[in-house]
Amino acid sequence: MKKRAIFLVLLAIILFLPLTLAIEITLKQEYKPGETLIATIEGNFLSQIKPENILFYSGRAYIPMIYDLAKIQDKYYLYAILPEKERNYTLIIKNARYYEAGQEKTQDLQFDFLVKGNSSLFSVNPGFIITNKEFKIKIEARKTINLKTKFLNSSEETTIPIGTKTLSFSVSPVQGFLFTTLTLEAFDNKYEVPVAIFKEEDIEVLESLRFSKSYFNFTVLENKEFYFPLTLINTGQEDIKNISFSSNLKILKLPEPIPLLEAGKSKEILFIVNSSEIGIKEDFLYANYGKNKYSAFLSILTTKNQSEFQEFIEETEITQGETCTELNGKVCKEKEECDGLTKITADGKFCCVGNCKKESSFGLGKTISLIIIILVLALIGFFIFRKLKAKRKSAEEMIEEKEKEYESRFKPKELKGSLTKV
Repeated sequence: MKKRAIFLVLLAIILFLPLTLAIEITLKQEYKPGETLIATIEGNFLSQIKPENILFYSGRAYIPMIYDLAKIQDKYYLYAILPEKERNYTLIIKNARYYEAGQEKTQDLQFDFLVKGNSSLFSVNPGFIITNKEFKIKIEARKTINLKTKFLNSSEETTIPIGTKTLSFSVSPVQGFLFTTLTLEAFDNKYEVPVAIFKEEDIEVLESLRFSKSYFNFTVLENKEFYFPLTLINTGQEDIKNISFSSNLKILKLPEPIPLLEAGKSKEILFIVNSSEIGIKEDFLYANYGKNKYSAFLSILTTKNQSEFQEFIEETEITQGETCTELNGKVCKEKEECDGLTKITADGKFCCVGNCKKESSFGLGKTISLIIIILVLALIGFFIFRKLKAKRKSAEEMIEEKEKEYESRFKPKELKGSLTKV
């Protein structure tokens, strides 16, 4: 009887183990365009998930979003401001290490969801709060709404006009640690924003400025100019001013400085790659403000092989979410060149944002050949000139030579023999 009881207990543990140790995420199947995605992630993770481990894709196209991730107690909290475009999306947790069913696993976790229907009436930013003082939250309304808020023991109703409005909330009544929610509701749109208050404790200050990814991999063609976008995100509650960029990559044209990046906003920055050296160049791109420095690692392969470049388009992530049509661009023909920027788009095209012009008959190779020929002719001409100059006589020398010639012509001839007087 005792052995049977032990067996049943072990069987229950074995059956229950996969359920308790599996990865769980509170991600809805469908969201509205522009809605704020708020989700929790739980599981027996062996290494900490960082914001740069979170990626959003649509098919093969990487989609930059305003998002953030933080761990509060035993759960990860994630929020993202979803795009307005209706389509299927995939949330990826890159290189997740965790236990499941008693086994250690390391792999990318993928979760699909759909953005569809009418736009959300409003979005909230940020989608979770970790604080020890009064905090702010931004409401972006797509039409005028009467917003009901409920936090701690206070309930209010506020009119939010079209656009963005910032609301402030006090945590003064709280003593010690408290985990609660801030409820925001208008019509059938409702958010429950997690709020962790550490009133009497030091809390880790989350980095507010970062790139949408920590690693970027690009392939470019030799001696061709390509445009690539990166997204910089301010997930904090304070505006950031005077952001500059630096890198040791000589093939990289750095983006222009950003005078202001508002709290809860993102900014697409543009950089241009033009490389004449075949091979891989790697280094960091830094975003700097004040004494702070945030980085993204760039790996850029330069090739003259068109098929190798096409492989990057087809098998690696696409760097530009829009299609060439959406960018009002055009694809240049074989013997045309772009006088503007060349972008790689989601439809796998070399999109010219500018005008396609016929290639000059004097290409780079012909121009170099012409320069060499001119230099050789100039050198030959120089030596001929030197030689002629060396042979040429001065006027004085020519007169002296003529005088000698005259004297020799009219000088009496010497008679042979002796003269005798008669």
